[in-house]
Amino acid sequence: MALGAIPFSKIAEYARDHLGLDDDDEMDRFLELIREMDGEYRNLGSHKPGDKPYGVDVQDAGAVRDFFSELGARKKAAKKKK
Repeated sequence: MALGAIPFSKIAEYARDHLGLDDDDEMDRFLELIREMDGEYRNLGSHKPGDKPYGVDVQDAGAVRDFFSELGARKKAAKKKK
């Protein structure tokens, strides 16, 4: 079974109820960030047998920084293709 995207309503609910986001610009930035991470997570979860698994140790600040840098680079590359 394939992983599905996190529903918009659940992301917005979490942002409002747990983070106190009520500003439209803050909410838009948060939604964009979560959508990007969720999409990347789903891509990582759809690897083929024999593929090297990818993960980031949350205790490794350098690895986390590199992970987000890679996401940013992929987003810029995708925008250039449009």
